[in-house]
Formats: sequence, structure tokens, C-alpha cells
Amino acid sequence: MNILSLNTWGGRLENALTSFLLRYDKDVDIFCFQEVYPAMRALCAQLLPEFEEVYEHKFVAIDDDFHQATYVRKGIDIVDRGTVLMDMPLAGLGLWVEVVQDGTPLVVCNYHGMARPGSKFDTPERIRASVELINHFREPQKDRVVIGDFNLLNTAESVSMFEKNGYIDLMKKYGVTNTRNKYAWERHPDSIQYFADFAFLSERLQEKNFTVLPDEVSDHAALLLEL
Repeated sequence: MNILSLNTWGGRLENALTSFLLRYDKDVDIFCFQEVYPAMRALCAQLLPEFEEVYEHKFVAIDDDFHQATYVRKGIDIVDRGTVLMDMPLAGLGLWVEVVQDGTPLVVCNYHGMARPGSKFDTPERIRASVELINHFREPQKDRVVIGDFNLLNTAESVSMFEKNGYIDLMKKYGVTNTRNKYAWERHPDSIQYFADFAFLSERLQEKNFTVLPDEVSDHAALLLEL
């Protein structure tokens, strides 16, 4: 199973993003997208007809407006779905699906963390959000993937606590040094940041490969996980 996560930036780079999706739609089984505003959602409906959409929206503030969508290839059974952090006013949003393939359950959580404060350092709210995410997925018999735009630096305790609670940090395992690009840096030249996106696996789950893709289709890089 292949999982691709991307903060789509609302589809601002529509031409590049369209070519990107048409290139990966045959190989990816689950797309985890953040910032799926109405125009982006319409684009996905057009380009991903072989996928079932699971969508949720949570408004916190103008700069923290969470539109998330997970697209699961038709033929893969979705046995459950839900959200995490929906009732926490100062946290982001986790949109999760539980799928079964070849009799094996897998929970995939598509997460988007709070953008403010823009330093991407720890805050009490970010710490609490990570605690809630970790505590929500405790069933040992179910393998888990937590992936998305965490809006955090890799040095944050909000990140390292996943590994301390039994998750594999794929950014650390694969020596990833950057998940952003020129579209982010040109907008914030005085505070260039190299991290925002992360992928965590429960300990029993074995990945075949993990790649931060070089395609510039958003102000974030896409994460491709092959299980």
C-alpha cells in the first residue's frame, strides 16, 4: 500500500499539481491532503474519480482554517472513520480512516497542526495536541500511520514524543533535512524553516520505502510512504 501526504496550499499551483496527481494516481492507494479548500476539492473530484473522499472541516481562525480530505482508492474497504482534536479550539485537526486490505486493519491519520505561532516551536497547545493524537490511537492490534503537516520543527518536543511513545519517526530514520521549498522561503525570507511535515509509524508496521518528493507543487513537499 502506498500513502502520499501533501499540504496542497489550496491548489494554488494548479497546473503543476494537476500533472503531479495524474502521474501518481495509478500508484498511490491513499492520498492525505491538507488545505483542501473548495477549489482544490473540486480539482480532486475531477482528477481522482477512482477514489472515495473522506472530508472534514474545522474553523479556528482565518489563518487556521482546516479543510482536510483523505482519498482512498475504491476497492480498499473503509471500515471506520473519524476525527481527533475537533473539540480542541486551539489545536489542529486529525482526520483518520481505518482500512482493511488482505484482512489486515490499518489506521491512517491525516494531520494538520496549528500554523500559529509561526516559529513552529512548542507551545502548551501543541504539546497537548500531540498527547491527544498519541492517546487516541492506542489499540495495539491495529497498525497506525500518523502523517501530514504538523507545523512543527523537528527539534520540538511535540515531535519527539511520538518516538518516545513507540512510533518510528521516518524523517529521522531516513535522514530527512527539508520538507519545504522556495514557495515558502520567498514568502518568509527572514525566517526560513526547513521542516513542517512528518510521518510516524507504529512499531510493528514495516515500510518498504519512504521519500520526500522533489516536485514543487505546493509550498510543502509531498511525502510518499510505501508499505
